[in-house]
Amino acid sequence: MKIVQAQHTLEGAGFSVARPIPMPACESVGPFILLDHIGPLVAPAGQSVAAPTHPHAGIETISYFLDGEGFHQDSLGNKATTGPGEVQWMRAGRGIVHDEAPGKSLVEHGGRVHAVQLWLNMPGASKSAEPVYKSFRQADIPKQAEVSGLEISVIAGQYTGLTGPLTTFAEPLLMHVALEAKTSTCLELPGIEELGVFTLEGSVTINGNTVAANELAVMSESERNLQIACTSDCELLILGGPAVRDELVRYGPFVANSAVEMQETIERYRQNLFGEL
Repeated sequence: MKIVQAQHTLEGAGFSVARPIPMPACESVGPFILLDHIGPLVAPAGQSVAAPTHPHAGIETISYFLDGEGFHQDSLGNKATTGPGEVQWMRAGRGIVHDEAPGKSLVEHGGRVHAVQLWLNMPGASKSAEPVYKSFRQADIPKQAEVSGLEISVIAGQYTGLTGPLTTFAEPLLMHVALEAKTSTCLELPGIEELGVFTLEGSVTINGNTVAANELAVMSESERNLQIACTSDCELLILGGPAVRDELVRYGPFVANSAVEMQETIERYRQNLFGEL
């Protein structure tokens, strides 16, 4: 396996994220072309930072909250607050404008913040699809907790008969795995073309290799049975799926299949065709 160390950078109005994708050593894992890890941290009352109004095109965003809450609004008219164990999914497609902010309770009272945002590449002509937004509540996300000290939440894709609620063009696999101290397990994930494991909290051993917090283990083609063990409580994100086969042309919040498509995207945004909040 290859271990990729996340790099810290600032996003939005100035909040820190740990980003293992994209990096020179890892442009993508399956259809996932960006992973930003926020926290865990404790935000004082009145000091939470937002990602003010901005556009997207050519991607789908997934925001998953482990702690804290986020407020979403977009140019389609959607408004939603998402809390712990819940997901915001947005298909930007041909273009959308949105605003991401801490939830009202977090702003007023402060509290623990821990979340991830991921970007999915939209393959081929699907980049021109109409934008869509959905929230997935805790009850929508199936969980497996058959073994003491282990809980698996399936957000997208399938695992041991559980199917995540998020379905899309890219056929991603996305799972959240929580292990208590001194727990071990074997996750069998056959048929996943590209596969990675990101450590959100704690430190784990995966197939004999130590993967610390904010490190991404990109598995080799032969590693689809993951032997996982930890000595302290830890949280993991399992992600993967079909490899990206299109050319990836990135420009800030936009992703296109070619330089020509990117120029068309920028022009649509300049003409105010993404809508307004």
